[in-house]
Amino acid sequence: MSFVRTSRVFSLLPLLLAAPTFAQFTESEPNDAKTTPNTFTASPGETITGITTGLAGIGDASIDYLRITTTSAPLAIYRHRLQLTSPNSGLYNFSLRGSPQNNGVPATGDALIQLASTATQPSNFIQWYGFGRSEFITTRVTGDAQTPAPYTLTLQRETITPTIIAAPIAPGNITITTRNRTLADTEFWVYDENFFALTTFGNDDETTSGGGTNTTRQSIATRNLTEAVYYIAIADHNLANNLGSPTDDRFRIAAVLDSPASIAQSDVDAAPDLDFAIQSPAGTVEVLASKPGPFGIAWFTFTVGPQDKPLALAAPTSVVEGQPFTLRATITPAASPTSTQITVTADASSLSAGTITLRDNGITPDTTANDNIFAATIPANVPAQTNPLAIPLTITDAQSRTSLGTAQVTITPSAAGACCTTSGCEQLRLFSCAQAAGTFQGPGSTCASTIATANAAPFEPLPAATQLTLATITDGNLDDGRWTRPLPFPFTYNGDTFTQLNICTNGFIQLGPSTGYSTEYQNTPIPAAPAPNSLIAALWDDLEIPAQGRLETQTLGQPGHRRFIINWHNARQLAVPTDSFNFQITLFETTNRIELRYATMTPALTSTDFTIGLETADGTAGINIPPSQIAAGNTALAFAPAPAPCATTCDSIDFNNNQVFPEDQDVIDFFAVLAGSECASCNDIDFNNNQVFPEGADVMTFFTVLAGGPCQ
Repeated sequence: MSFVRTSRVFSLLPLLLAAPTFAQFTESEPNDAKTTPNTFTASPGETITGITTGLAGIGDASIDYLRITTTSAPLAIYRHRLQLTSPNSGLYNFSLRGSPQNNGVPATGDALIQLASTATQPSNFIQWYGFGRSEFITTRVTGDAQTPAPYTLTLQRETITPTIIAAPIAPGNITITTRNRTLADTEFWVYDENFFALTTFGNDDETTSGGGTNTTRQSIATRNLTEAVYYIAIADHNLANNLGSPTDDRFRIAAVLDSPASIAQSDVDAAPDLDFAIQSPAGTVEVLASKPGPFGIAWFTFTVGPQDKPLALAAPTSVVEGQPFTLRATITPAASPTSTQITVTADASSLSAGTITLRDNGITPDTTANDNIFAATIPANVPAQTNPLAIPLTITDAQSRTSLGTAQVTITPSAAGACCTTSGCEQLRLFSCAQAAGTFQGPGSTCASTIATANAAPFEPLPAATQLTLATITDGNLDDGRWTRPLPFPFTYNGDTFTQLNICTNGFIQLGPSTGYSTEYQNTPIPAAPAPNSLIAALWDDLEIPAQGRLETQTLGQPGHRRFIINWHNARQLAVPTDSFNFQITLFETTNRIELRYATMTPALTSTDFTIGLETADGTAGINIPPSQIAAGNTALAFAPAPAPCATTCDSIDFNNNQVFPEDQDVIDFFAVLAGSECASCNDIDFNNNQVFPEGADVMTFFTVLAGGPCQ
């Protein structure tokens, strides 16, 4: 291993000891004017030689103008020096040249930018800064009659690392100023991230139009900057690039350089205090600066980044349509500088609620003051939405910073039910009912009449019943039989009016025509979507009617007050000869009342093997009665339809309230009151309760109800 390592060292020695090779250039005549210079492209370490005595004539003894272009380099800040050496160097006059400026407009000509000095260390150099883009400068060398020895100009280049200003600087109007921070005569210029000078962002002497007092030699300028990286070149007076002075600069006649990518400073004097400040929407950043030697420029870089702003976080919220909800937003104040007097507003226009201010004052709905949780009550005045709604939030502080946030609000449906409007009853959600100026009847309510339990009459024998028979009887028994029969009167059930029904041996009836009927023997709890529906079940199970049993119907009562009865006598579960079930279903004319009546039930009902109750046409709602409530029988159940919630309700036909009705005296008293007579025990004449009376409709409705018709 050691041998290999030694071999490598010796093999590299010739390369390490080899000296770099530099080009040497010689000036040549004519080069006596700025318009006719010698031109060279030089790299660091290369030299130019010449001789001059500064005489005005043409030839070796005349003035030398040299235009030197530096070779390209990676993009960065470079300090270039051109140093003059000669046995008679103290007798040479060596300067950096530019062009004059007239009131901020560069002109053609020859103007002094910088004069080399023998008092500097090193001696006799000129200096400028570039960025690796092959910048050029023009220099002039003159001597006197005592300088016959040649001169040599040597190019040097050094990379400059700018000082980083790390403090936050926000986009917007940005002011750079040395006012009240130094007594030096300052000047600065701002460059973008590619080292191109911003055409107007520089200043030598402040003016009132630029934000100063027009009385000092300090600098101030304000420009609008977007998010990016920027550089500041700052020095004492006589800072020159190729740009004319901006309009808000008081000193607009200083010479400028000819190259668009160079900048130089003219003084060898020291300027230890070049302090300045950067003011942005994020606050003020104070920067300490000093001049880095003769002809030196101090370089700084800063980043204009996203402004430190107060931020909002609002948790997603769910609210029922039409209901108010509390919106809460947690605010994180900006830190540099710290936010004060924060305000939060919500654009609730998507909820038809306008602009709402959220507050952090400890007053309901806010819970704790000054905890940076802002709250407001907002009404959700819109119908339910499939997707969440975005509520824009705007957050501002006293430091003129503004940020935006969003709150997500999900609008869910309100409860559905019957809604009474001027046009009648509609099935609407609570929100829609309120929008229609209706009266909501409650969650789950329906526009159809409903069924309620009531007191029932006992089992009623049928004196002249019509027995239902089948052409085919298995083993002498009726099993899974079904009959479609016309009703003797229209019967309304769950809002639908029927004129037919289907009767099944299995202990139930279905209201409706012969289509869609069922003889299902496997009973299920109520409600259930599968058939049978529009169901009235007195004892649903797999029943049969034995030879000694009967399934029969009969209509009893007078027109308007009739009742249709379906009677099961001595029914039994299939193949259980010891059973004896006696029950009937009774349908009432006009009132649409339903009664389930039970005589002797053997054995007594104790299990859930039977289904008893009522079910709607779609099988989604119903009333389920436990069989144990029937037990051994000799009982009855009644179900009376409640009126539809928005239906017109009429007064009782017992107009005179003597508990005798219908009777002629009710008619006599009705017309007497209609004519204006007094009747202390009578109802008012607004029989249909439509708040309009007296009117013909009250008379017509009175006689319709008297005849057994509906209240309309």
